[in-house]
Amino acid sequence: MPGEKVTAEQIAERCELSCSWASTLLKTVWERGYLVRGGHVRVNGGLEFVYQPYESIIVIEV
Repeated sequence: MPGEKVTAEQIAERCELSCSWASTLLKTVWERGYLVRGGHVRVNGGLEFVYQPYESIIVIEV
């Protein structure tokens, strides 16, 4: 779905990839400037990154 926020786990599930490969692909696309990445600490430890395209970000100028 255009503009949705996704995690590597969601992409791996949808595309039948390993989580590590999906994570590597998302990180590469983010490094090239096509995605915005945010992260949070999981309850069981570790970081989980959430990716979304730039188009879905609303910028309010003051």
